[in-house]
Parts: sequence; C-alpha cells; structure tokens
Amino acid sequence: MGNRRHFYLAADEHLNEAREAGAEVALLLIDLDRFKDINNTLGHQAGDVLLHEVAQRLRRILPAACVLARLGGDEFVTLLPTTDRPTSAVHSAERFLCALDEPIYVDGLAIRVRASIGIAASHQADDDRATLLRHADVAMYQAKAKGS
Repeated sequence: MGNRRHFYLAADEHLNEAREAGAEVALLLIDLDRFKDINNTLGHQAGDVLLHEVAQRLRRILPAACVLARLGGDEFVTLLPTTDRPTSAVHSAERFLCALDEPIYVDGLAIRVRASIGIAASHQADDDRATLLRHADVAMYQAKAKGS
C-alpha cells in the first residue's frame, strides 16, 4: 500500500492512460467513522494496528492493478483504473464495507469498524486527480452525514 505521494503519481498515470483509451476511472475515498475515539480510548498503537488490518482487508479484495493508498489519518483512497459499467465502483464500495463487517481484534478486544465512502468517476476528458478527490470528498461527507 502506498502513501499520498505514491497515490498522486499512480493516479495521474492511470488517468492519462484511461483518457487515451477513452475509458473511465473511479476514485473511492474511504474514511473510518469514529476512528479518533479509538485512538483516544485505546491509544495510538491500537489505532495503528487497526489501520494496518483495514489496509490488509482492502488490499485483499482489490484487483492487483488497483491503486490503494493511505492519504493520512484514517483516510484511504483507491483508484479503479477502468470501470466496465457505472455500478462497478458502487459494487467495490459495498465489498469494502462487507470486508469491514468482521470485527478487528486489538489486544483481545473486538472492534467493529464502520466507514464512509465517497465515489467519483471521471466522465470528462479534463477530469484530473484533484477534481476527482474533491468530488469524492464531498460524496464521502454526504455518506457520513447519512450514517449519523
């Protein structure tokens, strides 16, 4: 799994390739709900263990060609290089949420993780990484507000 810099480089490359091929790219922004509570009550080491397990679960369900990165804090992002139909990004988001259904055990304590996911798809030739991130961020906060 990469970091923010890795994601930026890979996303730009995938967006250019998709643009040349006339294909769409979907960006999913994943934010863990109430993660700050975990850090505050169990400590940052427990939070790190939880983040590592979340990343492993996400990586296991993604195709190898997909980019997965941690942007910072409790935010992950993935880029699906091509979407064969408009609903494929939604199906990926549902799979992510299902992957988090099973509790994560930290020091013998079962922690249930919930996440909010925002999806943005490149529909126009001039859609760039920053635009997709901005749209996914808005969608993620809308999803978070619905889940409150």
